[in-house]
This record gives sequence, structure tokens and C-alpha cells, in this order.
Amino acid sequence: MTDQEFRDMLLATLADIKEQGKERYDRLEKRLDTIELQAKENNDRLEKKLDTIESRVGGVERDVRWVKGKLEGK
Repeated sequence: MTDQEFRDMLLATLADIKEQGKERYDRLEKRLDTIELQAKENNDRLEKKLDTIESRVGGVERDVRWVKGKLEGK
């Protein structure tokens, strides 16, 4: 193998490695976008559930105050 052939082979190998790295980067970027979207959706669902819980707790607090007022009035 001549020096030129070795150099060409080495450059081709480096180009392949660079392309593989770019493909992996692109796949990781897409996966991260998917994970980010899922995290946002999960966060939105959690916020809705927390709002519902907060509303229900508020209702229970009002009911307890009402019952307490009735019991204290007797």
C-alpha cells in the first residue's frame, strides 16, 4: 500500500466516523425533542391534577368551616 493509498483510506475512514457522529447527533436531537415534548405534556397534566386537588381541598375546607359553625352554634 502506498502512502497516498493509506492517506486516502484514512481520510475515508475519518469521513465515515464524522458521518456516523452526525447521524448519532441527529438521532439524539430528535429523541431529546420527543422527551421534551413528553415532559411538557406530563407537566401540563400534573398541573391540571394539582388544580383539581386544590379545588377539592378548598371545597372540603369550606364544608368543614360550615360544619364547625353549625356545631358551635348549637
